[in-house]
Amino acid sequence: MVRIASFIRTYLLRMVIVALGVSTLCFLAVEFSPGDRAFDVAIARYGLDGATVSATEYVRDSEGLDRHPFVRYQAWLSSLIRGKWGHSMIGGEEIFPMLIRSFQRTAILGGVSLIFSLLLAFPLGIYCGCHPGGIIDISSSILSSLLVSFPSFIKGALLILLLAVKLQLFPVAGFTSGWHIALPAIILAIGLAAESCRVIASSVKQVCQSEHYNFAQHKGLFGHQLFLPHGLLNALVPITTYVGLTPRRCCRY
Repeated sequence: MVRIASFIRTYLLRMVIVALGVSTLCFLAVEFSPGDRAFDVAIARYGLDGATVSATEYVRDSEGLDRHPFVRYQAWLSSLIRGKWGHSMIGGEEIFPMLIRSFQRTAILGGVSLIFSLLLAFPLGIYCGCHPGGIIDISSSILSSLLVSFPSFIKGALLILLLAVKLQLFPVAGFTSGWHIALPAIILAIGLAAESCRVIASSVKQVCQSEHYNFAQHKGLFGHQLFLPHGLLNALVPITTYVGLTPRRCCRY
């Protein structure tokens, strides 16, 4: 228990240090970027024609952009510690509900894409693991390498042009219904399935070539009586570990 408590304290301390470091770097990057922030906010609020000098000065005064950067950062940090996340300079909406809404959408999209990827990867990976060196195994290996090395934003743009713009099978943007989730989830699932398929195939192949699997064959077992208890259940151990790390790869994609 002492070691667990020490690990938790160390982890929380590192998390706080990283959060402070990232927030400071982001603040400095925005602060020292070229341009006038008050003018940029005025354009976003009122449009290019409405971003007059008076509108810009109103934004600068109401949002406190005329104060020293250190004073603004100190005020933001103290408000964050008190649980006040602030508001959007453009829309005026509170930040915390915006973060919750974004987190919910990200979780839904990640969960749906994970399900799609497993539905694609599991049957193909099991077949390739049971038939190594075949045409499907070699083809899926080459295709998986190409899909993994292909950037997701390029795959997304191509699929949007093809499926949403040309064929009009999916909406181009939005998040108002489940149909809007399908295309982004498919784009994420393609990259995830390409990796998962090879992991599943390698795990199944290793189990099918093991001594205990061959011994079960010599006992007279065959078909699902052989593969399910002696093959798939043993192959699921590394596969489950890999799938458990998949949500982190969802964020990367």
